Amino acid sequence: MEQTQQTPPMIFNPNWFVSLDNNLTSLISEVKALRAENADIKTFIKGFENQLLTEKEVEQKLNLKRTSVYFLVKKGVLNPVRNGKSLRFSKLEIENYINQSQNV
Repeated sequence: MEQTQQTPPMIFNPNWFVSLDNNLTSLISEVKALRAENADIKTFIKGFENQLLTEKEVEQKLNLKRTSVYFLVKKGVLNPVRNGKSLRFSKLEIENYINQSQNV
């Protein structure tokens, strides 16, 4: 009796691994690009540190609580620069807001 060798059914397609590798490579390059952009933002912010205010400084200048500052951001009245989780506000924008609120 002659035995014929049967090949087991292929569960995974080898092309699937190539596709997965390509997807992971592109994902890694996207993450590296995002990290580079974040580094650029940090460098940009460092160049303007004397012209930017922290959240606490804005609270003190406007005499508002933190939640009120976030409310103004949410409404679009204030436009902060986001650096990770922290916010920085333009001194000029805050001064303009103070002048506008005094004129009303």
